[in-house]
Amino acid sequence: MHVDPPPGPAYGGNVVVDGVNDVVDRVDVVLDLISAPRARGWIHLVCAVIAVFAGIALIQGAWMATSPHAWWAASVYALGVVAMFGISATYHRVQWGSPLAEKWMMRLDHSIIFVFIGACYTPLAVLAMPPDIGTEVLTIVWTGAAAG
Repeated sequence: MHVDPPPGPAYGGNVVVDGVNDVVDRVDVVLDLISAPRARGWIHLVCAVIAVFAGIALIQGAWMATSPHAWWAASVYALGVVAMFGISATYHRVQWGSPLAEKWMMRLDHSIIFVFIGACYTPLAVLAMPPDIGTEVLTIVWTGAAAG
């Protein structure tokens, strides 16, 4: 956004108009820096690495649980968390060479959130709900995840 010079004969430079334009340009630069999600990719990369180790511990603990389905449900959850943070980190950290590649990665980044929601519901439906209700919940949630 720039301020137009005042109407009149010849514009020989107006200190006020030039000053306003300079301030507007500097504010635009600051807004670009603030609005760019520069740290998001690094934060999600760290979270993905932590999720790998936490997921291994969760799956090992579930393997020793009394329920034979606990390790499976924990595995789905752990893979969902790692996938969500890993794909998000990749999308936000890589400089995509083509707009098409960036568009597909953005779609994948947004779609993996639905998979993560399904992964969060899986342990609840498998371990905390009666089997018939759990199966219905999983069917609904994972159908929604596939549609997303």
